[in-house]
Amino acid sequence: MDTRSRIGVVPVEKQKTPYTLTAILKRLFPYFIAEKNRFLLTFVFVGLKIASDLFLLLMCRSILSVIESWVKGNARGGAHSIAYLVSHTIAMDTSSFTAADLPWLVGIMGSVVIAFFSVGYFRSFIPAKLISNVTFAMRRALYDHLQCLDLFFFDRTRSGEITSRLISDISQGVQVFGMTLTIFIFQLIVFCFSVVFMTRVSVPMTLLVTSVGVLILINMLLFVPQLRDRSLAVQKKLGVISGMANERFGGIKVMQSFTNEDMELERFTEQIDNHRSLTINLARLSSFTGIFSQSIPLVGNTAILGMGAFLVLSGKLTLADLTFLWMMRDHILNPFQIFSNLGEQVAIGLGGLERVFEFFDERSSIKDMPGAVPVKQVNGAVEFRDVSFSYPSERGQEVLSHLSFRVEPGMSAAFVGASGAGKTTAVDLLSRFYDPTSGGIFIDGRDIREFEVESLRDNIGVVMQEAILFSGTIRENIRYGRPDARDDEINAALKMANAWNFVAEMREGTETVIGERGVMLSGGQRQRIAIARAFLKNPRILVLDEATSALDSVSEHYVQEAIERLLKGRTTLIIAHRLSTIAHVDKILVLEKGRLVEEGSHTELIAKNGTYAAFHAQQFGKGKGA
Repeated sequence: MDTRSRIGVVPVEKQKTPYTLTAILKRLFPYFIAEKNRFLLTFVFVGLKIASDLFLLLMCRSILSVIESWVKGNARGGAHSIAYLVSHTIAMDTSSFTAADLPWLVGIMGSVVIAFFSVGYFRSFIPAKLISNVTFAMRRALYDHLQCLDLFFFDRTRSGEITSRLISDISQGVQVFGMTLTIFIFQLIVFCFSVVFMTRVSVPMTLLVTSVGVLILINMLLFVPQLRDRSLAVQKKLGVISGMANERFGGIKVMQSFTNEDMELERFTEQIDNHRSLTINLARLSSFTGIFSQSIPLVGNTAILGMGAFLVLSGKLTLADLTFLWMMRDHILNPFQIFSNLGEQVAIGLGGLERVFEFFDERSSIKDMPGAVPVKQVNGAVEFRDVSFSYPSERGQEVLSHLSFRVEPGMSAAFVGASGAGKTTAVDLLSRFYDPTSGGIFIDGRDIREFEVESLRDNIGVVMQEAILFSGTIRENIRYGRPDARDDEINAALKMANAWNFVAEMREGTETVIGERGVMLSGGQRQRIAIARAFLKNPRILVLDEATSALDSVSEHYVQEAIERLLKGRTTLIIAHRLSTIAHVDKILVLEKGRLVEEGSHTELIAKNGTYAAFHAQQFGKGKGA
């Protein structure tokens, strides 16, 4: 199954930023719908919470009306049924209530309070679980999508930037919009019902309270766009800082060996100082918006209380009605206040999710062609036909230029050339990490673009110059080459890679945890684990970036012996750094500025006395190794 077709990774035309709120909600909606049961339960408990909340206020009005009526010498008569009290409370018709109804009204209110707490718990817990599940699904989808992107994307994107969007931006964005959705709906419904109930008591008071809320809303509309832009700038700078820190601490040995701590601290200080300035600017605007939002309700409350007192004194309101309106005013103003406060949070969430969907909208240039087929059986003939390649950022500057050669099944070929000659690029093209700008690459006479990418890579093994291992156990790292491998197959691969002896000496054996990037192992041990992984994969074609140049003589012996076993019966392309390791190969391909300038065996090229012979003389001295 093509992982790009899963939820959240549906191919769309790449959008231009900024993303609108509507566009973001539209992209988020499928994730929430996938949790439809919790999604619906959220609305059910929101409705119950609203009902219990408003009913409590109506019950307060009924109780106060009875008390006020009794003080005036009224409220005489017998008690009414619970159904009668509830229905007339909702209808706001309390004129017939008596003092005898008071115990029942208090009892009903107590029951509703108990229900209020129960409903409130589920109204908070269910949305929280919903948000956790949506965050999980969205992170998984983005991680899955990122794995499908070509190396062009990773060449131009810092690892810290990727981590920031995958972890913090998704978490923050989903949290904001998930809670915003329930809070918005909750407050909107509360507002509508509150307006209805307040209007039945006093239209002037309702209009006054609503007008105060409108002022709060205007404040939000004026400042939220600015908050969003500044928030986005802060988050982008944070991504740069995260990437810089990851990069520098990943190369801490280099930094310390060159004693560049002061220089790196100065660079880091410059970045975090820029981030501080952006954060302060955001805080300045946020603080001004916040205090302005808080001042409007204070002034409004003064006006509301003043008008209410006037209406009571003029006989147009009862004291119970004024108390009810005063409590109900929060249900009118709170939605506006919450919308105002949510504006800042929405701006932050919008900025984060915008960055997340930018990654979702990235499309890989390396994908299965229409009608692509799996690789069924590989003999191992590799052929480059007039292959040229240039990176998108360097159009016009070819890394490879009209490269043509052929390696027969089971034969070995080594690329030789100065740094930047195109050796690594050539083998990257074979695995379709990139596609040629022109020309074609063929395996057994068939263009590799006709094969499914995953199937093609399953038949090519890669052993890099710097062994890439992952945090975890030795067993997990070797099984990475074939996840369904049995323990006896893993042990056999270790023996073939000359790694069994040192692994067996470890107390935990293959269950030994090797740390991030295999830091608990020596360089030679890491290389042998990587070779064992290649043995386990058992590919028909092998790409070998010469892995012994940085090893001591003992480690080099073990690694070289393991490599010689690995090469047997496989078509092998080698990136050569030391000519002493490739004298035995069947064919040597000499590259210079992306062009093939010489081709032949070691003996043939030495006799030719050309570029390869010059390289050989530089490493061994003239006349050696001929």
